[in-house]
Amino acid sequence: MKLTIGIPTRGEINGRLAMWLAKQSKMFDITPIVGFCKTDDYHAYVKVFNAAFKSDCDYFILIQDDIIPYDGVIEGLVSPKKDVVIAPVWHFDGQRKDIHLGVHFGEFKQPEQGFRLYRTRKGVERCSSGGFGCVCISRKVIDKFNNSRENPLTVSNYVRGFVGQELDNIFFEKLKLLGLEVWVNWDIDKLIHNRYIALDTEVLENFVRHYG
Repeated sequence: MKLTIGIPTRGEINGRLAMWLAKQSKMFDITPIVGFCKTDDYHAYVKVFNAAFKSDCDYFILIQDDIIPYDGVIEGLVSPKKDVVIAPVWHFDGQRKDIHLGVHFGEFKQPEQGFRLYRTRKGVERCSSGGFGCVCISRKVIDKFNNSRENPLTVSNYVRGFVGQELDNIFFEKLKLLGLEVWVNWDIDKLIHNRYIALDTEVLENFVRHYG
C-alpha cells in the first residue's frame, strides 16, 4: 500500500507532527509532500493536491500543519476502504463563534447549526462533508477527478454558488456531484488540534449550549 501524506503550510509545522510522520515512514510506504506558501493557504493546498493527484499512491492523506496524530490513525483512515474518510478534529469557526468537530451532515449551505456534530459517536458513519484537518482520499477519488479534469479546489460549473467558500467546502461539494461518498471514523478520537482561539462571551455561550 502506497501512501502520500500531504501537509500544506505557511512554514510552521508542529514538531510532534513531524516526529509522527518520521515514525510512520518506518512502518508504511510513505511519500511525504510539504506544500509551502508563506503568503496564503490556497497555494499551499494547491501544491499538495497537485503533487498527490499526479502520484501513484493508493491513498492520499491530507493533514494540516497544526494537527498532532498518533499511532493507529493511518490504519483508522484506510481500513474502512471508503472513498473519503474524515478523522474527527476539533475546529473553531471564527465567524459563527462556534467550536465543533469538523463533521457535517445534510446540505452544507443550510443556515442552521444543527447539521454540525458536537459530540463524538462510534464506528464508521456516512456524512456529507467536513474540515480539512485530517482526511484520507482514496485512489478512486483521485482517478475520478483526474478523468473528469475537474480541479478539486476551485469553483467551476459544478459549484458556481461556492465563490468565496473555503477550499474544503468546494472539495466536498464536488465529491458529492461526482457521485463519491464521505465517511467519518469516530474511532479516531485522540487527534490534537494545536491551535489558539480567542474566547469571548459568544463563544463560551455557544460552547455551553452544545456541550453543557
